Amino acid sequence: MVSFIKKIRNKIKLSKKYKKIDKLVKKNNIINIDKNDLCYVNLNICGENNSVIIKKLSNFSKGIININITGSNNKIFIDENVCVSTGLNINIGNSHYNYIDSKDIEIKIGKYTTFELTYISGVNFGTKIEIGEKCMFSFDTKLINSDFHPIYDNETKQIINYAQDLKIGNHCWLGTNSIVLKNIILQDNTVVGAGAIVTKSFNEGNIIIAGNPAVIKKKNIIWSDSAHEYCVNNPLSNIKVISPEKTIEKIIKDKTSICRFGDGEFRLLLGKDLDFEIYSEKIEQALKNILHSNNDNILVGINYHLFYPLLEMRNINAFWTKHYIKNNIDIIKSMLKKGKTYYSSEFTSMYAIMDNTYNYEEHFNNLRKIWDKRDIVLVHGKGIFNNIQYNIFDNVSSIVKVEAPNKNAFEDYNKIYEEIKKESKEKLIILILGPAATVLAYELAKEGYQAIDLGHAAKDYDWYKKGIKPDEGDNVAKFYSPD
Repeated sequence: MVSFIKKIRNKIKLSKKYKKIDKLVKKNNIINIDKNDLCYVNLNICGENNSVIIKKLSNFSKGIININITGSNNKIFIDENVCVSTGLNINIGNSHYNYIDSKDIEIKIGKYTTFELTYISGVNFGTKIEIGEKCMFSFDTKLINSDFHPIYDNETKQIINYAQDLKIGNHCWLGTNSIVLKNIILQDNTVVGAGAIVTKSFNEGNIIIAGNPAVIKKKNIIWSDSAHEYCVNNPLSNIKVISPEKTIEKIIKDKTSICRFGDGEFRLLLGKDLDFEIYSEKIEQALKNILHSNNDNILVGINYHLFYPLLEMRNINAFWTKHYIKNNIDIIKSMLKKGKTYYSSEFTSMYAIMDNTYNYEEHFNNLRKIWDKRDIVLVHGKGIFNNIQYNIFDNVSSIVKVEAPNKNAFEDYNKIYEEIKKESKEKLIILILGPAATVLAYELAKEGYQAIDLGHAAKDYDWYKKGIKPDEGDNVAKFYSPD
């Protein structure tokens, strides 16, 4: 009964909001807010021809966004996947009797920016407040583009403190109780210390600024918005993971084999089925043995970004990774062997994972060196090359293909293994076969083959050449779904 009453109350509240928005729209104001997010937005507008557009908020956004506009022709735009934990207060103009209406003010907030409790104020005419993507605002942070009251030159009687623009770059972090004032530009990757008051712009990024007034305290820094990295990256954890770039380098230089563990392999270790591989005790035991193996010629790959900063990642991948870390990192750490050096598993899908600041061309050039002018045996699921236009293996000397089931391939493990063993150990074995490839690569490497578990690399290269955006629409699901 209690839950039923709560539902009725929520419907009444939403109904009132719909009616209120309807009134605002009739005044030629444009209101575009996802219906599922209306319960998190309080909107008060006194004026006409204003625009408030809030794209779909993050699923983790539970705080309230309070928007107050006094004036006309103002615009507020909040891009997708913004997360408000406690509250975000945005004021344009001021209803106080001393103030005239504000006009033509623009406030923009970039994708994947997070707020604990933040106050943003824009007044006067034609000014802009811009916040980039992936920024993080702590408690009681403020962005203010005016002094609210005029100050005059005593001789000319001219106002000397008009409101001015304010811009925060991408991936900036504002510490608790920090204030950024008018006529300020902060470059990308700027960290503002707790309690700082920023009164001037800084021409360089990757810096820490602090104090009143804020000054540069440290240069050439990077930071991550994942508190879990701060814990899992602790040297006391005794877990070392080599970067994707160094992993490729190691394979080329030493002709090592590699077995890769992604979230699917760890799910199997937890006794859970995958869409393309059912759980069995046999595959669980095989994967456990590989994780704890001690063979210098067989690299074991795990997700590098679980332990190191989520820098240069596509927004949706960084978001997913942070969520995955939060729920799984302790379990994964318990499965790993302390003191062992692991390598990157995601070197096979860097285009899908990394944003456009990453050098994709250099990556694929280096990756293709692994099999350049080599005789290879390509073991893959049936049909996975049906939609591949650009062949990542067009630089090999020769190729023998071994087809296997594209689902539940581990059930045919012995048959596949014996088929591969018919080939010379001089040939490079490349496996694109899900978790079955992880086990096959390990067992073949023990027999003296060089075997590479290559994951999604063929599709990754094809999408890069085609210019498909992995983070648009449902492309992420398409990329990782079974072919």
